Amino acid sequence: METKKRVEYIDALKGLCIIFTVYAHGVLIPDDSIIGNAFMTMCWGLVPSFFMASGSVLYQKKEFRWKKHIQQLVTIYLGLVFWRFIYWLAYYLAGRVQLSKFEMLNYLFLLHDVEQIDTGVMWYMAVYLSVMLVYPITWFLFRGGRQGRQILVALMILIFCAEILVPSVQWGLSNLFDTQLFHLDSIISIFKPLNNGVTILYVMLGAFWFEYRDKIEDKISGKKRLVYPMCVVCGVIGLMFIKYKDFGSWAWEGKYEMYQYVHVATLILTVGMYGIFASGLFRPVEHLLARLFGRNTLGIYYMHYIMLAVFSWSVLYQICMENYFVGMNMVKAVLVALLCAGATMLMKKIPIIRKAVS
Repeated sequence: METKKRVEYIDALKGLCIIFTVYAHGVLIPDDSIIGNAFMTMCWGLVPSFFMASGSVLYQKKEFRWKKHIQQLVTIYLGLVFWRFIYWLAYYLAGRVQLSKFEMLNYLFLLHDVEQIDTGVMWYMAVYLSVMLVYPITWFLFRGGRQGRQILVALMILIFCAEILVPSVQWGLSNLFDTQLFHLDSIISIFKPLNNGVTILYVMLGAFWFEYRDKIEDKISGKKRLVYPMCVVCGVIGLMFIKYKDFGSWAWEGKYEMYQYVHVATLILTVGMYGIFASGLFRPVEHLLARLFGRNTLGIYYMHYIMLAVFSWSVLYQICMENYFVGMNMVKAVLVALLCAGATMLMKKIPIIRKAVS
């Protein structure tokens, strides 16, 4: 996931995204915490922001090479296999899993999850692999001049309708009338040509934003840049309201909102967060976020989840659960991210496993 020429604000955005990814796992937040719920809600916008950051980099390549692309696909897949093995090994050594030969084959190479091993975090790389399978098509359209980009914009509008607009309308109608009278599933299926369409939408949104960043900056400059923090605030409030309507509480209560990436509020939050970094509002801390976390995201992504799993089996976890304090979950997120970043830097120096973290 390294590029020859790095853009610091993109790396900084990825750094913040990975910290909040760690924040959202192995949660140490009191059930009655409203502030904790707000921060957990922000995580929903930072995962799509990660896809936007990826799109900003992917489509700046001026030349497409099939051999290099196939090698990248194989590297992503083998990376998944490698880390699934590491997860299995940790659970096996802890005496928490026993798999037959065929179960192991399915788990490792066919990416089939098993109940005994929590590999939930790996959905991101599986979806990213799916995005990369259609990348040649989208790259040739994006780099194919005005007509190619018009086709991509039409596809993005289609995905927006299917994955965000219509589901949001359905949610709004259901809550407005407090009933399930309206069923828009058939309408959604008409608009839905691809799996993981919403991910492709965010990736392409990042590509277009980066390509036209100078024009966007000219139109949204000075005090107008405050629109980005306002989008973040509005997005968080909107998502908290959605969760309140679904669960009846403004507090965390250990509950995750389902389908959190397909709400209009998530899109507003994501655009706001990306805009904050693209406009330079985070410039004072960009270098720190980029150097420590943003350039080590893949290693942090894979390692933090198994590290938190091992942590949850320890006595220390129970002590933390019984002695909450404000900010404990953020302290956990930063410490775990730092540990994983350090391990990633070390692994990058070892040729045989370098590709598993870069």
